[in-house]
Amino acid sequence: MIFKQFRYEPLNQASYLIGCARAKECFVVDPIDDLGVDFYIMEAADLNQTIVGVLETHLHADYVSCARELAEANDCPHYIYGSAPAKYEFTPLEDGQVLQVGEVKVKAIHTFEGEVDYAFPPMSVSLQLEDEIDISRGDMIVHPGNLPRVLRSTEALMV
Repeated sequence: MIFKQFRYEPLNQASYLIGCARAKECFVVDPIDDLGVDFYIMEAADLNQTIVGVLETHLHADYVSCARELAEANDCPHYIYGSAPAKYEFTPLEDGQVLQVGEVKVKAIHTFEGEVDYAFPPMSVSLQLEDEIDISRGDMIVHPGNLPRVLRSTEALMV
């Protein structure tokens, strides 16, 4: 499996490339407009990958995406949750649906409580790499067997 995170610190954004080395195919998740379509195409090419799908975990004004343009440039599906308020054509991604590139499976998860019409901070909209790790909105990456506890308090070490 190929898993690469891309950060854009001025807006505190993250996107991901998830691929299969054997199949030489990948998905891009939450591509960042400030990085641009060509950036993701070059990153995929550097990893010997072809982009076969672009996924968005949420549609919201907290980041600007180039997902639609990236999908068009690669002639591949632009996956968004079926309940998304998008005003353009996309491929709906339903709760529990599994997408696959080679041996890598990506499972759609809406939120801990289930599907919602749209997500906003602090809601968590996730994609799970089946049998691997979760990619969660808010850039939290955890192993499915070691999920974080939900608490009403926070522990912090201040230096």
